[in-house]
Amino acid sequence: MGLIIGREVPLQAKLCVLEIFPEDFVVTHKQSLLIDYGLLQDRRVIVLLGRSKETPSTGTWTKELMACLALKRLIYIVKKKEKKFVHLWSPYIAFLETHDFEF
Repeated sequence: MGLIIGREVPLQAKLCVLEIFPEDFVVTHKQSLLIDYGLLQDRRVIVLLGRSKETPSTGTWTKELMACLALKRLIYIVKKKEKKFVHLWSPYIAFLETHDFEF
């Protein structure tokens, strides 16, 4: 997530599990939403692969997040808030365009 929002995200249990941000970690609302959604997908991938011999990877996380991103985009379009979608998700989309992942 740090590469996406442009700053290091602390690896703390409160943040990763409960989405409680440390007091000294101040982020914008946009960054907070991206981190929250990314962490949600982290937990989802871990649960999906819990009994599998496959270990969670950045590629798996990216694939799952992209699948949900398409649905999110449709929701924003239906609500006539596509500009807000582009504003919120542009850092993640730019990140995908500059990195290669094996799925």
